[in-house]
Amino acid sequence: MKVNPIKSFTFKANNFNEDNTLGYDDEISQSRRNFIREHYDSYRMPYQSIYETEGRLSEYRLNNLINTLTNKPRKVDYSSIISLPVPNIRYIGNNSYRGGTMVDKPECLQALKDAGIKHVISLYYSPEYENAVKQTGLDYHCFNMKHRNEEEGLWYNDVCCSKQSYENSLKSLFGDDKNAIKIRLEAYDRDSRGPIDELVGFVKRMQEGYCYVGCEFGTNTTSDALVYINRAFNPQDGRELEFFDYYKADCLRNLYDKLTVNDKKLMGWTKQFDLNFLPKLEIAKKAFLEKALKEARGLF
Repeated sequence: MKVNPIKSFTFKANNFNEDNTLGYDDEISQSRRNFIREHYDSYRMPYQSIYETEGRLSEYRLNNLINTLTNKPRKVDYSSIISLPVPNIRYIGNNSYRGGTMVDKPECLQALKDAGIKHVISLYYSPEYENAVKQTGLDYHCFNMKHRNEEEGLWYNDVCCSKQSYENSLKSLFGDDKNAIKIRLEAYDRDSRGPIDELVGFVKRMQEGYCYVGCEFGTNTTSDALVYINRAFNPQDGRELEFFDYYKADCLRNLYDKLTVNDKKLMGWTKQFDLNFLPKLEIAKKAFLEKALKEARGLF
């Protein structure tokens, strides 16, 4: 059975057979007609589902998208990075490295860019470093692990304590002065957003890859950011949590409690990852205690 062309459509001549027939009632012809019909409907009609975000792409845009998916991502030049005169440079996966800051070595920043690095993440704020990074044409992000106290850093910042413990400390300080306590609790909620936004931004950059993560020497502070923060909050990291300082487990719990739904969405959390967060934290704490107990027994 012949199927004549749909009059309201305009097709190129090479879509027809010699007798000006679009196709026949066989499997191939049916497939062709269904494709055309589906293409036209999805291109012209309104969205049919809340999960649709756009209509069918044009052939040009589709080809561009396919090219971006099939092209292999550029690898960072390992030899160029590892040979830089900066302390403690190490590869950390996902085309990313860690090490000392390059605030006084701007020529190294250019070498980072030439090697393929895109994001420079500083674990303490330095306006000079920020300017140097941006002038080189690299993306700059600060995740300030030091914050107010240069010696104790993020872990002793108010954001890492629970709101209840903070409130208890205020009560011991101000007694029955409810107004003073209220004002400071409101400030606590407001001031917590800065460090949380930095945390979320740090995790997002690590997920993108092509990062250079650095602090003054590229050692303890950098390890804290990668082993605790990134490993705990980055669902793409995939490694088990490991604690070397037990009190930081409570800090992670308190940071978790301050995350909003949008924070989790920005970091690509799934419902399952969220459900597993606190159990994963408890497992890591238990492993730390068991290890510490074994070490203590070995001393006696």
